[in-house]
Amino acid sequence: MDPEQLFVVPTGLSFVFRIDPLAPDYSRQPKRAYPPQGYWGPPTLPNAYARTTGNLHRWRDGFVTPILHTDPAYISYTQATLELYSVMSLFAQVQTNNILGIERDCMQINMDRWGIDWTPLSFRHVGGMSSVELYENNAHLSAPATPNLMPQLLPEVYNYYQCSQDVGLGPPLQEGLCGKLSLLLALAAFSGPPEMLDSILTGCLRPGRWNSHSLHHGRTPERGLIVSVYLDPSPNALSTVTLLKGLEEGEFGAFYGP
Repeated sequence: MDPEQLFVVPTGLSFVFRIDPLAPDYSRQPKRAYPPQGYWGPPTLPNAYARTTGNLHRWRDGFVTPILHTDPAYISYTQATLELYSVMSLFAQVQTNNILGIERDCMQINMDRWGIDWTPLSFRHVGGMSSVELYENNAHLSAPATPNLMPQLLPEVYNYYQCSQDVGLGPPLQEGLCGKLSLLLALAAFSGPPEMLDSILTGCLRPGRWNSHSLHHGRTPERGLIVSVYLDPSPNALSTVTLLKGLEEGEFGAFYGP
């Protein structure tokens, strides 16, 4: 069945988001490496980044559109009255093919002081769906990824792992991805080069599915993002914490179908 037919949201369900490009600033903190292999690690100090403010977009009923300066959401943004729903900071770690993240704005916290470090994506299994998270126990999808989802959206390192006790039973069916909205949007951003970000967001996100592109992935060395999700203040928007949590939990179907 078409993934769009399995994705049924209340008409007008929406949120506003912004994706800010991020890069390390080694003049503020020396380059880090994780022992024993010496894999690269993102900075941990709040002033050790170079950040560029991204454009505001709206996700509504599965489609993404840019937000104009006359839009109520843009006006709220300029007045600093947009209500923040969630924020994640993420970096690509190319040596391991991982995406590392923290569930904070990394420029607002001294990670060393709080004993926080970057962690790879993880998954919570929700029926036949895989929920993309940061602090779960599962390092792999609950079922083999389809070619539409991997490797463009998700690196191969996260694919389903066939445990020995499952041999002979056949793989389970992959029903797609749900999860934290900031992470799902980051996957889209990392799927292509930074200069194509706006085109990818508006052209590839569809109701309940990923409309794949032909670009090379954008999980390049030391590329980072801060993804902020806000409630949509527009008069005709259905945008509440409860509804967005339902969207994350897969109550309306997979955000990215198989």
